[in-house]
Amino acid sequence: MRLTAKERILLHLLDLSKYAEAVEVPPALTQEGVAQASWIDPRHLAQYVRPLVKEGLVRERTAHVKGIRQRRKVYDLADAGKLSAIRLREELKSEVVRVRDLEGMREASLSEVLAQAVGEASILDIVRQSELTGTIDLAALTSAPHALFVEMISGAPRLGKFVGRREELDAVMRTGDGPRVFVIRGVAGIGKSSFGAKACDVLRGTKNLFWHRVRPWDTLQSVLASLGEFLAALGKPGLRSVLTRGEVSRAAEVLREDLPGTQSFLVFDDAHEATPEVLSFFRLLKESTASAPDVRALVLTRKALSFYDRRDVVLDGLVREIDLSGFHGPEVAELFAGLSDPAPAVELGLKLGGHPLFLELLRAHAHSAPSWEALRDVQRFIEEEIYAKLSTKERGMMKMASLYRVPVPREALFPDPTLSHDILLSLTDRCLIRSVGEGRFEVHETIRDFFSAVLTSKERKHLGGFAHVQLRELASDAVAAGDLVACIDCLSSALEFATTGPEREGLQEALGDANERMGDLLAASVAFKEAMKSTRNLKVLSRLHRKLAVAFQDRGDFTSAASEIDAGFRALGERSGPERGHLELARSRILVALGDVPEGLVHGEASLRAFEQVGDEMGQARACLELASLMKWTKIQDQADREERYIHAAMDHVDPAADPVLASNVRQGFAGYLVFRKGDLERAKGHLAAVEAIPGALDNPLERMRFLRQRGFLRLYFEGDFSGAQADYIEALRLARQLRDIGGVSEAKYHLTVFAIMEGRPGEARRLVQDAADQRMQFGMPPENELGWAGEYSLMEGNLEEFTRILAALNDPKLIKGQDRHPYAEFLRAFDQLIQGDHHGSLETFGRLMQEFEALRRESFPYLLFATRVRLYLGAALHAIGREQEAEEYVREALDIFRASHQQGALTFAQQRVQLLIEGLRRLVRT
Repeated sequence: MRLTAKERILLHLLDLSKYAEAVEVPPALTQEGVAQASWIDPRHLAQYVRPLVKEGLVRERTAHVKGIRQRRKVYDLADAGKLSAIRLREELKSEVVRVRDLEGMREASLSEVLAQAVGEASILDIVRQSELTGTIDLAALTSAPHALFVEMISGAPRLGKFVGRREELDAVMRTGDGPRVFVIRGVAGIGKSSFGAKACDVLRGTKNLFWHRVRPWDTLQSVLASLGEFLAALGKPGLRSVLTRGEVSRAAEVLREDLPGTQSFLVFDDAHEATPEVLSFFRLLKESTASAPDVRALVLTRKALSFYDRRDVVLDGLVREIDLSGFHGPEVAELFAGLSDPAPAVELGLKLGGHPLFLELLRAHAHSAPSWEALRDVQRFIEEEIYAKLSTKERGMMKMASLYRVPVPREALFPDPTLSHDILLSLTDRCLIRSVGEGRFEVHETIRDFFSAVLTSKERKHLGGFAHVQLRELASDAVAAGDLVACIDCLSSALEFATTGPEREGLQEALGDANERMGDLLAASVAFKEAMKSTRNLKVLSRLHRKLAVAFQDRGDFTSAASEIDAGFRALGERSGPERGHLELARSRILVALGDVPEGLVHGEASLRAFEQVGDEMGQARACLELASLMKWTKIQDQADREERYIHAAMDHVDPAADPVLASNVRQGFAGYLVFRKGDLERAKGHLAAVEAIPGALDNPLERMRFLRQRGFLRLYFEGDFSGAQADYIEALRLARQLRDIGGVSEAKYHLTVFAIMEGRPGEARRLVQDAADQRMQFGMPPENELGWAGEYSLMEGNLEEFTRILAALNDPKLIKGQDRHPYAEFLRAFDQLIQGDHHGSLETFGRLMQEFEALRRESFPYLLFATRVRLYLGAALHAIGREQEAEEYVREALDIFRASHQQGALTFAQQRVQLLIEGLRRLVRT
């Protein structure tokens, strides 16, 4: 009794059909919940659910989930699906299964088992137990709710008959103190992968399970990325986040913090394929598990590995080595127990050392009565007793399967339309092709090597072309499912069959894209440059240079980025088209990042013209959004009009279905425009509400964090909703910490200081923002903004010692990089002059800064930022030296600017700030 993935999904959703119209639903209806209950790797759930949605059996919607703050994608049954699931359930109830209870073993129908089970056990519970053990234990079926465990084990082989290895399994299963890492060693075919798969089967439902097969092309980054996806599914996206940002140096820190408490069982198959770079991952894993008593790691290898030493094994007991050998008499006898006359096979098996792969092949082919001569080694046995007795079509499928180095779906094994599914069943029954994960198949490397070796050059060319197409399609499916590691595996495997320049360049470019998205800049750079060598198409060459430039730009290497953009323009020449638009937009962003806003504007507008010429709607949306943002920092006369035109154009061109994240960014930009330029808070809030309704826009925690910061900003400074804003920033801070985003952490802390100030606690505010500055400096990020606020807060609390230290930091060229003095350093220097008794010099400095900021256009964001600040500071300074009438005039001007820009919350905050600043300065200033 076996159920398909489709049937398991329908039965699971039927059990939860009462929540079909509910506003709040249990986690069991989320993607992770459905995958767990249906025994499907979460990464592959989409490929099973999508057809059910198209058939009208399952509905996909967004809902609030118990225990989760943000809305999530959930599934429930449509009416047709409910009828199908009910029919299936009724059919299953008549199925007979073996049952164990207090009276012993017996047979009973599923209907009887359901009636006799303790509590409310589901049919899925019963079927799963039956499939795993062959027997239903009534005592084990209870109504206790099942915890949702993540399983990413699609690379594990599907087990048939498993015998022996009891002591080894017991050692691995043991909880509490003891080894964390188990190195399972043995020759090819000895059963290492089967051992790992059996351990996962036993632990299913009690541990979060992860499986990664090491490939020759794996890098440190790709193995970390695979584990990062697993941890993200457990609600710990930190590792994935730092890798995406290219901060691989932080992986050790994140893994040590995030791995403990995950209740995980990690399996790494074929670890003998690891390069020296990947071996460093295993050292990191070993160190991380030392502080994670609830985590076990299994490393399966054919040879000794150098990531641990004798101290780890003998003294620390952190690592345990287990060498798998051939089976002994009882195991061999158990394996052949199903044969009519097992004695001869048992005798042969023992003479051949009990090698599991050999025994499995012998058992599957026992009907052919193999000769003694053919049993001297596996290769000869395959040649004389297997290959010779296969039909032409069976040989053809085996040769096809031998070309793949990754598990593939059944469709990839049928290059010839005359091949039938019966052939695949015949080959799997004889253990020549084995089932892996959900609907995937592979060939054991020993058998694969034999069939690959007997391919003729003509067969290799014909079958290789088919394999190339299949692997490209699998790579595309993996990208759609967000599985970049699987995508890289498929593309790397497909490179073996790429025979033409365009084929190789396409694969290398796709590899570069996947590695760049994963954050592996080195691997992306190598792939893009290999593609550059292959291509003769100058448009393609230009695109490759631009992609590499963007990768460098994202990591702050603007010199390399600019060089690649120049190369891209040289390759493109005078050609028009969307690529020119992308190049101009990339150059604009680089120039703006380097501080050249006017030139950045020139190239931004050139980008828009290029996209307009070819009617590229999404390109126009991107360019317009960038230009609207850029307008805030320009000094041109029609700044406000052009910003309005650009943001409206971005809204007109963006398609939420094509790019929900871009659509979200455009709406958030429009919301900012409405409050800053129009003072229209209600319409701005409407756009933010619309963002939450865009499917997929906020699924990524990074995008969710950015949205919360934007909404918190509007609530705090414009609406004056301090409690709502505080909740948004606290949640943004939590997400930033999860993502290990130092910039996100510092920005959230910076805004959270507002609430401490509003409650009259400047010391707490200063410590909070100073902590953010220290974190930024630790990771080489500019801390000027945070130090500027810390300096202001230290003045509020009358803390001269901290103020002096902060001022020194703002003037330290080792910490503050750049040629120009930052305005915050100038502000604090003016206050220092005031404190030291140089009142004239202080007021002169403030006056000079006032003139500089007054030269800015009133519509510009820098004016709003600095013109208000310098007036508040000058007013506080004048108050501190007893010139109250002048002081009040400057404070009133600052407050009027906030009123004119409709910033009710900022106005309230400014009134509190200036009062606290005056009180602090009076304690410090010599009058």
